[in-house]
Amino acid sequence: VGSVTLEERNDGGIAEPAMPTHVEVPIAPFKTVVPSRFTYSDRAVIFVDEWGPLDPSEVRIIGPRPGSTGSPKIYVRGPLVLFIAESLDPAFAVEPATGPTPATIRVRPTGPTSSSAFAPYAVRVKVGDKEETFRGSMWALPWRVRFFEWTKDPRVDKDGFATLIAGAVTDELTMPVLDGAWPSKPTAKVRGDQFATVAESKGVFAAGTYRVHVTSDDGVRVLVDGKVVLEDWTWHGPKDADVDVELTAGEHALRIEHFELDGYATLRVRVEPLPESK
Repeated sequence: VGSVTLEERNDGGIAEPAMPTHVEVPIAPFKTVVPSRFTYSDRAVIFVDEWGPLDPSEVRIIGPRPGSTGSPKIYVRGPLVLFIAESLDPAFAVEPATGPTPATIRVRPTGPTSSSAFAPYAVRVKVGDKEETFRGSMWALPWRVRFFEWTKDPRVDKDGFATLIAGAVTDELTMPVLDGAWPSKPTAKVRGDQFATVAESKGVFAAGTYRVHVTSDDGVRVLVDGKVVLEDWTWHGPKDADVDVELTAGEHALRIEHFELDGYATLRVRVEPLPESK
């Protein structure tokens, strides 16, 4: 029997490489990276910026993205180092104000201080020998959120839905940010399926164009000053939609109507001025 070369066995191609030696991946991949009493133990320490994954042994302060008007978050990353955060405006507070890294700091309004839709904030964060001050603008109007339980499908019984949300409320909340993601129930008083949500907010806007970004599951309807500007009155999974509205200077009212059929429920709304707005 004649011999067969390696190239002939692979039809003249290059031989496939051998399998590499198996290497066990540690459960805590960063446990030995940082020489301190603090050990990293899960994926919570992994953070990626525009340049790629951050070195978990490096102290970093990462602020909100430029131009964001949502609920601001400031990330402090690094080994066990104490951080201190403070709001430079009494209309806002930071949570937590101090603690060990890594941590996420949230900025929230301390209460309605004016009727303006957006308010400027300033937050100073110190970590070790690093210090950063972040300034921006955030949505400042609270949302009145009411829940109703229905028995007739809102997609086919439009008159019944209108009667429902004009009647008795099952539960009510005030939310500084309309950010609802409800895998089970929105509140202890409201069942997980077959409920409706009405969220309302009103305040003073500067003249300009505003983008309303909505994530919904299921149906959603957006009204500005009583006029429907966006509607997706269907059964669907978490779904994003944007609508741009032109507003004159002065007070305007926003209203979100939503229904949940079954399964996961979501209602998230973000309002942002577009760059040309003053």
